[in-house]
Amino acid sequence: IIRVLQAVAGPEDVPVFERAIAAYEPTPADTNGPTILRAAGLVALAAVDPRSAALQAVTLLARPDRSSHMTGEPALTAVRVLAALGEEMALYLFALAGLSPLSVAHATSPEVVAEAARGLSSLPASHLLAMFNVSSSNDAVIEAAFIDVAIEHSPDAALTTWLATFLRTTRNDDLYAFAVTSIVAKHGDHLLATLQSVAATETAPARLRTLESSLAMLAGDSRVDAALAEIRTRIALSS
Repeated sequence: IIRVLQAVAGPEDVPVFERAIAAYEPTPADTNGPTILRAAGLVALAAVDPRSAALQAVTLLARPDRSSHMTGEPALTAVRVLAALGEEMALYLFALAGLSPLSVAHATSPEVVAEAARGLSSLPASHLLAMFNVSSSNDAVIEAAFIDVAIEHSPDAALTTWLATFLRTTRNDDLYAFAVTSIVAKHGDHLLATLQSVAATETAPARLRTLESSLAMLAGDSRVDAALAEIRTRIALSS
């Protein structure tokens, strides 16, 4: 009903959406309908009263006990609303609190923290690096979000160095493959140069194959053809 009403809603419907956001059932059943209702109410409120929606989103994030551990809702929707409204400072504070091992918010769902981090790709690189460095988590979901942020950010030497270091040091082959394919999909000059630099020293056969299969999508591009030929030579020698 809230979602249908959203299409024709006006300021007079704000109280309805606020009641939806406040809906809560103090039983395990809250993880079903009520969490979805709170999320729908927040999205609808954002369309008619962005300032109130931002305040409600922050309120929801301050109450992790009111979000489902299974779906992350309505916290996931709250961070997306804040990102859509350009409320970067609130997202940054939430992400830092969720990442810091000294914070009471450290137990926040990794999926929600990762979503908050993804909304921060326009922050100055120094602040993003501070966020990356405060994390003591080896959670793949959060690390994947950091990769996304570094790739989506405008060219920056410090972030490029961070990304290259991550590729050289991570022990997670799945994250390595995710980063490589994401860089190829973005194919910015500075990112491809970073990938070429990493590829030049890579020796692990599985990672060489990851590099080969990803860079093959850009075959014919003079920026990658030489690197691709070298990778294929090393794969053949390791067989």
